[in-house]
Amino acid sequence: LTMGACVNEDLPQEPEVPGVYSVTTVSATDKDGTETKSILTVDPCEIETLQVFAFDPASEKILIYGEGAGAALKGKPVTAYVEGVSSFEWCLPVGIELDIYAVANIGKIIVPSTVDELLAMDDMRLTFDSLEDLNDHKAVPMHGILKGAVDTGDGNELVIKMKKVLARYDISIAFEEFPEGTQVHRLTVRNAHKHATLFGSNEAAKSADDLTREMDYTTEDDLALLNAGEAITLYLPENMQTAVNGATSTADNWKEISDENMTNMDFCSYMEIVYTTPDMTGTVSQNSMRVYFGKHPTANFDIERNRKTNVRVK
Repeated sequence: LTMGACVNEDLPQEPEVPGVYSVTTVSATDKDGTETKSILTVDPCEIETLQVFAFDPASEKILIYGEGAGAALKGKPVTAYVEGVSSFEWCLPVGIELDIYAVANIGKIIVPSTVDELLAMDDMRLTFDSLEDLNDHKAVPMHGILKGAVDTGDGNELVIKMKKVLARYDISIAFEEFPEGTQVHRLTVRNAHKHATLFGSNEAAKSADDLTREMDYTTEDDLALLNAGEAITLYLPENMQTAVNGATSTADNWKEISDENMTNMDFCSYMEIVYTTPDMTGTVSQNSMRVYFGKHPTANFDIERNRKTNVRVK
């Protein structure tokens, strides 16, 4: 067991947990069976680093080990940090409700005194201009909360379901709806929200500065699968635009309008598909189309983190 070493000066003032302790197995999980990863070179479900914190549900202050935990732990915060594993043994008080907060793949952070302090940390705020930034990060950041967890002392396992900060879209093309011989040459995620917050929800781009031109795109392997009629997987950050107040458009108006003149339609994320089709004479023409991500193809453009959506382009 590796315990977090960075402790705030005021931690001894936080609630101390007396009583009996046991070593409990804690597991964090987020598996979605992804086989294609677009430009991601990392496993989107891999947990490289994991840090967990136990808070008192009533005060939302971090708990402190009492006498029952032994001299090595007494007075230290009930927290743990591990690398390279998603399941580990953690010394927890028996029979006491805990709220456990977990963060994955952001490295080791200073131990907070309260839940509010954890949520306000700069480490909880992420910015990336492309998914290639996550390749440098080596893993996709995740977060999870287990409310009212209780160690019974009987060897029970506490499982924390983690959430990725990204949404997953499985894309396929209905080639039967296009002229015979149609081929896709590039599929790019554009207008993606480039900010994400761990433990956040309903996050949305609100200005041009919140958007990135090219978040994800198809690799050669992706294109081979796509043109063979298979589905590919793309990822993009949460962008909850809900119902739009502007008409959808296929025109590329990237940064041609000011924030004052933008509707939330201009903040919606979409995929740009470049493809070729032959006509009856055999002449091949290049075309492009814009398909918006969301819960409805024309009326709701919510992109929600940690959700998988299937899109078949017709």
